[in-house]
Amino acid sequence: MTDELHRLGFKVMLWISPFVSADSPEFRDLADKGFLLKNKNGTPAVVNWWNGYSACYDMTNPAAVESLKQTLNECMGKYGIDGFKFDAGDIAILLTESTTTTTRTPTKTFSPNDGPNWDFPTLQ
Repeated sequence: MTDELHRLGFKVMLWISPFVSADSPEFRDLADKGFLLKNKNGTPAVVNWWNGYSACYDMTNPAAVESLKQTLNECMGKYGIDGFKFDAGDIAILLTESTTTTTRTPTKTFSPNDGPNWDFPTLQ
């Protein structure tokens, strides 16, 4: 399908969020590696967001960021995906119940310079 969309002149992007279902092998793998936000008791936090209850990548953990980047880059290579739209993972949802690898003081405004340096190809 991706090849057909490209043949028709479309770019193919996927809409993703940093959440993972707590009832999945991916959750167990990410939890074992320490790549998920944690509750105050140190276990992976399961948060309520618009699509139900899920765990969330700890994007303050450089190893978690690298793991997600690797997964997305593999998806781009294997399926010909041109880019991603990142959604959810809103700081307001996460601050009340979870802890991060790196402590940061939230502000009311965010800039692209606040986040990790994603090394993905630029869409033309």
